[in-house]
Formats: sequence, C-alpha cells, structure tokens
Amino acid sequence: MLRFGAYRAALIAWVVLALLGSTAPTAPNGIAILYAKGAFAQHYEADATLALPRVRSQRSWYSVWMMLVADRGVEPLGFLQGGLIRWAGDGYALSAFVAFRRPGGKLVFRDLGKIHAGAHRVRLLGDGNTVRFQVDGKTLYDFSRDRYMPRGSGTYLQVGAEVKAPFDRAVGTVWHLRLRRDGELRAQPWNPACIRYDRGLHFVRVGSRFVADGYFNALLPSGFIGCREFAKR
Repeated sequence: MLRFGAYRAALIAWVVLALLGSTAPTAPNGIAILYAKGAFAQHYEADATLALPRVRSQRSWYSVWMMLVADRGVEPLGFLQGGLIRWAGDGYALSAFVAFRRPGGKLVFRDLGKIHAGAHRVRLLGDGNTVRFQVDGKTLYDFSRDRYMPRGSGTYLQVGAEVKAPFDRAVGTVWHLRLRRDGELRAQPWNPACIRYDRGLHFVRVGSRFVADGYFNALLPSGFIGCREFAKR
C-alpha cells in the first residue's frame, strides 16, 4: 500500500447540503467535479472514457477519477474511488489507482500499476454489497460497499479532475459517460447537470466531451453550477 502525505486529506467528499449554497468548502487540493444523484445501492453502474495526458510542467501528481460518496453519516464521510493518476512514484507514467475511506476513518490509497498511455474505459459496477472497479473491462479491485456506505444513507457519484500543487493545470478529458441507477434496466448516456468549479479549475464542455482546464490558485473562489437535483430532498 502506498500513501501520499497530502493525498490523505485531499479526496474529500462534500455533504449534499454544501451543494445548496453559492460557495463550496475547499480541500487542500484543487478538484473540478461532475456530480450525479443516485440511487446507487443495489444494482447500478457508472462508466466513462477517461484520458490523462502527460504534462511535463506539472510539479506534483494529478488524476482523473470516478467516486461513490455517502451523502450522510459519520464524518469524514465514507467513499470509494477509482481512476487514472500520474505521480512521481511511477515516474509520471499513467497508472490505475483506487482510494477509499470508511466513515470517520482515514483515506487509503493503492496504486494498481502502470497502464498504457491513452484513453481507458473506467467503470464502477455495483451488485449488492460488491462494487467492482474496472478498466477496459477488466476488474482491478473489488470493494465491499457496506464498509464505506452506511446502511440507509444515500449515495451520489462524482467524476473529477484533481491536482495537488498550486498553479498546476487541471488535466483530463471525460466522455461517453453512462449511468444505470437502481431499478433501471440498462446504462443510459449521462449529461451532467451539476458541476463544481474550484479555485481556477473547471470542466469545459467541448462537443460531447468534458475537458478539465484552468490553473489551481487557492485565492480564487469555488462553487457549483446547476445542482438543482441535489436540492430535492
């Protein structure tokens, strides 16, 4: 198991109540996020094509990922996450990773190894208490959902692009997003209607793709665009 000092506190799941305001609580790292409301509890899936090119001017690690987050419970809230990352430990080669946290616990990061440069199909597949993280159709990690999502809590999805170092650039492209919520027969195209911008980082819609852009500046504001579905409680 590998750990980042700053990564431990970085991948923070924000409570749904924060989505109702015009400003957003900030994390140590910069994170632009696309959100989707559940239900994601029994039989569901979320998948997207993710690309994370090498940017040699970056001063620290950066990533693009998918995450399931509990919307209530002991804080810090539980979550499970998988995606693509470039960091010094792998010579900034493209790697797959997972990260997870039990409610009230500490974040755990695991590097799953290098993968070829280029785009990859990333998927979170839920079947009862098992959540599988898949890359290009291959299961790389199995989660036990009940360890991270309290029974009776709701769950929502995040797709994010994250950087650590100040003035590093948001990197990553997301496209062909699909969702299947509980009770739905098949995955359908997903057009995100709730978007977080964070201290200079944001997603830009380019045709059917969402491209992460901007430079991380802690003096700039954070907030949400859209997110009306999260206000329906």
